[in-house]
Amino acid sequence: RRNKCAFNSQFIQYPERKMKCILSLLLLLSCLAAVCVTSFIPRTTTTSSRRTQIPLHAAGMGMAVAPNTKRNKKNGKKSKSKSKTSTPFNANASLLRLEKKYDELSKQNARAIQDDVDSVVTSEYVIAARAVDTTFMADWVPVAQMCLARPLQDAETSDGIQDESVLAAVSYYCREIYEAATLGSPLLKSCSRNTLQYSVEPLDSFHKYVYETVVDDTNANKNEHEIMTKSQAKSVLKLKDDESDPAVIKKAYRTMSFELHPDRLVSESDDKVQSASQEYARVKLAYETLTSGVRTSASWYESLGGRARTDFRGPLTLLSLNDAKTFLSSQPELNSAVVGLDPEMVQTFVVRNQAAIR
Repeated sequence: RRNKCAFNSQFIQYPERKMKCILSLLLLLSCLAAVCVTSFIPRTTTTSSRRTQIPLHAAGMGMAVAPNTKRNKKNGKKSKSKSKTSTPFNANASLLRLEKKYDELSKQNARAIQDDVDSVVTSEYVIAARAVDTTFMADWVPVAQMCLARPLQDAETSDGIQDESVLAAVSYYCREIYEAATLGSPLLKSCSRNTLQYSVEPLDSFHKYVYETVVDDTNANKNEHEIMTKSQAKSVLKLKDDESDPAVIKKAYRTMSFELHPDRLVSESDDKVQSASQEYARVKLAYETLTSGVRTSASWYESLGGRARTDFRGPLTLLSLNDAKTFLSSQPELNSAVVGLDPEMVQTFVVRNQAAIR
């Protein structure tokens, strides 16, 4: 107590010493405060310079799109942003949409014909496919039908079946055409889409030279006795089972047809002439069976109609999907669509391909 009173008395007696202590204490407190403040101030010079280098398209026009590099607190790994997966192309759904569009284009064409309006020309084509690396589809099989609607001035200056619009449309719709082929005959699913070749032909040419010859004639005029397999044909012509030489086949046909020709049996009885005529017809059918269908030198499908059939184009050298899309986009007034053919008709040509290799 005595010491405390002495200290207070000294403090009162010496005011200069009191001021020095106070100033020293204030100076110490200010230094401590300055150190604390500077330790908590972040360095922003480098980050600000980096942000100014981000382009606008990457910065989202000022919106924060910095990459997510935050570490997971549990395992310390960087969290990855989910990548956007593109939806796979649905050929079946696209084919359904194109079928509706095909109907709309057909109705517009019918109304234009009824109203005698020729500002738009609508052309229809039949598309056939084949897979040369297979035995059951080595010849052409019609699988789809395509429609092109374009202004009259564009149609007048086109090159017909050689027009680039036809090639671009087939190239662009190759996925839908393959889908139509598999719907027409499920057997075609065993063929890869990349191995198929395509041909195109105007609808009227196909109907005249192919449909009327094969489908109508097959359904109306032929019966089960007029259908012959390869093995049966070789047996009729008395050939070996593995015989495939065209010269040998032709020689056997000529020999038997000469022996059975009706002109050589004029003096024979009616029964013998009738029997020989039936046998002669079978020999002729056997030769047609062995020389038709899939050939080594030429396609049976392409040979239909002979030299008069000039509008058949195939196999096509397809454009890439991007090139075809670019070409069609450059012609905004061109409308196109595809639709599958009758499965019964498609199956008729598939069966003929199978019969040709028996």
